[in-house]
Amino acid sequence: MLEIVVWSVFVGSLGIEALVAGGWLRWRHFAIARTHQEEEEMFDAYSGNGQLPAIDMPPTSFLPTGNVEQRNSSDGESIRHDPLPELRSPSPHDPPLGEWEYKIVRANFDLFRNPDIFHQLCEEESQAGWVLLEKLDDRRVRFKRALVWRKMLKEDGLPFDPYRVHYGPSMGTIHLLGGIAALTLMILPAYLGYILVSNTLNKHTPQIAPPAPTVDLSSPEPPMIP
Repeated sequence: MLEIVVWSVFVGSLGIEALVAGGWLRWRHFAIARTHQEEEEMFDAYSGNGQLPAIDMPPTSFLPTGNVEQRNSSDGESIRHDPLPELRSPSPHDPPLGEWEYKIVRANFDLFRNPDIFHQLCEEESQAGWVLLEKLDDRRVRFKRALVWRKMLKEDGLPFDPYRVHYGPSMGTIHLLGGIAALTLMILPAYLGYILVSNTLNKHTPQIAPPAPTVDLSSPEPPMIP
C-alpha cells in the first residue's frame, strides 16, 4: 500500500510540473504577442517612414496660453476654460520635420530596471547620435536620431552596431539555462522518488535465511584390496 502511495505522489508531481510549464509557456506566448502588437501600433503613428505625427492646432475658441478664463453662458452659468499647454517652439538645432528615425532597444528580461545599466545604454547610444525618447518599460527603451547622423557618423569606429535593437544576454543563452534548470527540476524528483521507493522495498522485504549445508552421513566405501 505504501508503494502505491509513493508512486502516486511521484507521478502526480510530474503531472503538476508539466501543467505549470505549459501554463507558463502559454502566458509567455501571449505576452510576446501583446508586446509586438503594442509596438506595431506605436510605429503606425509614424507611418513607418520616420515621419513625425501631424499635430493638430488648438481651436481658436480656446486660449493656447494665459490664465484661466471664465465666461458666462446664455443661462447665466459660469463656464471655466482651462488653457491648453503652450506648444514648444522649434529649436534651431532640431532637424526639419520628417528627418528623424526611431528604434526600440529590447532586453530579454527586466535589465533596464537597474539605473546603472540604463545609464550605460543611453551613453552608448548617444555615441551613435541616438537620443532617449521614452522608456516604455524595464525591457524596452525607444530612441530617436536625426537622419543627418547617417552621413556624419563613421560606423567603423563604434564598438557596437548603431542600429542594434537588442541589449544584454541573447535569448539562446537564456533558453539554454532555462532548459537545464527545467531538466534538473524534472530529474531530481524522479531520482529522489526512486531512492525512496527502493529503500522502502528493501526494508519490507523478508530476510530469507540461507539453507544449511547438507552433511553426507553415508560411510565411505572400503578400499579395494588387491
